[in-house]
Amino acid sequence: MGWAEKRIQQFKKGKKPTWWERRFIEQADPITFALTIFGGFFLVVGIWSHDVPWMTTGVAVMAIGHIFAWLS
Repeated sequence: MGWAEKRIQQFKKGKKPTWWERRFIEQADPITFALTIFGGFFLVVGIWSHDVPWMTTGVAVMAIGHIFAWLS
């Protein structure tokens, strides 16, 4: 049993997760993880090429991933 599964079982017993624990568990969602990876790629390419639209796209894609996790 992995870390995320153990934590989810603890949450079901009524224990509240910390802010950091919730952020880590969000990343376990495949859609959020994929959007964060793609957004990070766009952000790194934008920083490397000094291109603001690429950086903005990267941050926006990562934000969409986090919003998706918060709403689901």
